[in-house]
Amino acid sequence: MIALLTPSKVSHSLARSYNKLFANGLDALIIRLPGSPKSCYEELIAAIEPQWRHRLLIDDYFDLIEVASIGGVHLNKEKRGSFPLTSYKELRISTSAHSLEELESLPFVPQFALLSPVYDSISKEGYKANVPLHECKKRLPQLPFPVLALGGMTPEKAKEVLAYGFSGAAVLGYMEGAEELLLERFLAFPRTEALTVAGLDPSTGAGMTADILNMEHLGIFPLSVATIGTVQHEEEFKEMCPAPPLEYTLKAIRHLLHLHKPIASKIALTEQISDVLDIARELRSCGVKQIVWDPVIKPTQGDIALHATPDQTLVKQVASCVDLITPNLPEAEALFGSATPEDVQRKAKELGVSVLLKGGHDERSKYCSTDILFMPDGSRYSSSIPKAPSTKHGTGCALSSAITTYLARGFTMLMACRMGQQYIEALLHSSDRLFMERNDRMLLRKERALRSTSLMFITDATDCRGVLSQAEAALKGGVRWIQLRMKQADHELLTDTARKLKELMSAYEGTTLIIDDDIEAVLESGADGVHLGWTDSSIGLARLRLGANRIIGGTCNTLEDVRKRALEGVDYIGLGPWHFTTTKRNLSPVISPEEMKQITMDNLNRCNIPLFVIGGITEDDIESLGKYPIAGVALSGVINQAKEATTKAFHLMTLCNNRFKRNF
Repeated sequence: MIALLTPSKVSHSLARSYNKLFANGLDALIIRLPGSPKSCYEELIAAIEPQWRHRLLIDDYFDLIEVASIGGVHLNKEKRGSFPLTSYKELRISTSAHSLEELESLPFVPQFALLSPVYDSISKEGYKANVPLHECKKRLPQLPFPVLALGGMTPEKAKEVLAYGFSGAAVLGYMEGAEELLLERFLAFPRTEALTVAGLDPSTGAGMTADILNMEHLGIFPLSVATIGTVQHEEEFKEMCPAPPLEYTLKAIRHLLHLHKPIASKIALTEQISDVLDIARELRSCGVKQIVWDPVIKPTQGDIALHATPDQTLVKQVASCVDLITPNLPEAEALFGSATPEDVQRKAKELGVSVLLKGGHDERSKYCSTDILFMPDGSRYSSSIPKAPSTKHGTGCALSSAITTYLARGFTMLMACRMGQQYIEALLHSSDRLFMERNDRMLLRKERALRSTSLMFITDATDCRGVLSQAEAALKGGVRWIQLRMKQADHELLTDTARKLKELMSAYEGTTLIIDDDIEAVLESGADGVHLGWTDSSIGLARLRLGANRIIGGTCNTLEDVRKRALEGVDYIGLGPWHFTTTKRNLSPVISPEEMKQITMDNLNRCNIPLFVIGGITEDDIESLGKYPIAGVALSGVINQAKEATTKAFHLMTLCNNRFKRNF
């Protein structure tokens, strides 16, 4: 695992450069700006793209956590006792220590810790190595959390410390003052690793080879040990092949992990469930901190059972050696005797293990697939994604390998499971075949929508039929972005209308559907995103529920509003009103041309978030607004009130494309 600490002062260009490091595998950025005002933290965070905010940890101004969708906190010794740990189940918690004794006496279990100085500091003159490495080799593997070496870290030393029980490195001085070489220097460090112990699927759609592809796609280095062969392809599972002796698997793990030190591993298909127990024990003895068991008992494609219903004593033994079990409903039935949420919750508490009950086989919801995470303390957390139009081969393998990857990066169990589910949604939409492709199709669709749209059309009808009529006229005129606004509609009517509108829009290539206010309606309809006003749900909650692949827009009226929305991590801004309009209640003050110039130039120089001007927009306004660095306009009445709505939409689309597409 690799974490980077910021220097005490961070320029805007350096802050933007961190996005490239995240895209190339940086696991964590600890924002530590000693003595700096809150505004310095805000400017740095605003420069980080929303898709990477969950990898940030801050050491001060903790109210920014929810405002800016920050993924974690870094606590020094003075702040350990005052931070409300129990209030933030999702957050990654890291801390710093200067001795083994301090690590061993921590009052809580962090997701990872830093120990320093391991070598002579690069950034602090006179700060000499003071960590007994041979003691680390004996004592660090006994800790229930990974420890990163800090102090004098170079790529060579980051590899060297793995032999002393460390799980990675935290880097400061080696990267300081090297903005032009930042990415090049980072890429020289060893990548974070995770291990899969699983069977071989010749189609590569599931099993060990699929795990390797998933881990690689998620940016870490995959390690693998094969347990068993299979005769199958994506449409049918025929049989398991003769397995190598269990001792071979254990020996392979032992030899591999003598050199490599993955934080997390998954165990999947084995010849016998009792083998899982031996493998888990071997992984623990080799220092693996997090173990995920994906209990492959019956393949989705095939009518054969791979294992008999396991003995409950064996299940209890395996549960004591792993951290998470990820059964689907039939597997939960086999393991626990019941797949009802209440019974699984009771069983997770009884066994003292986390259980993620996968919802892909649950027919109770027609529109959403809901996973439920049951924790050993009796708590439970659910998260949903829209059901995909078709099934895919290997979703269970992909989910467990994604969760393992996020655990290897030091995320909490709750966040690893949530992000794993969102990863699965991206895979389900990656192709039209039974195979899942490892691509960024959903993210590319989002980026294309944000950068190619110059006219956002907003519905103002109050009933479903009216909305569909307005939308069809706009679509025929070339509009490809529709925001569904039904302010007086309840959740059920809004969601039903969104589903029908989405179906209508599917006949037109490159369309984008945004729902006003209602996050759950987005999930239940499969819409592309949500637009939130100041009195609606928070941007942070929306990002947590919807993930990085969906669009989140926000309303703004002033320069301060735009800066706050940038800090919150919106994907676009509806800026207005430009004129007084009767289609919106509680209207904010009209923006003057001078204010528009100030706001748009400030945004261009700081974050360059796509701005769409809204509020009584007319045909003449499109020409005058073209002089500002904005992405386009959002409008409603000028199309809806036209005698020939389709003709008007076509004309306005042509004007907008001519005036605004040159800006981005």
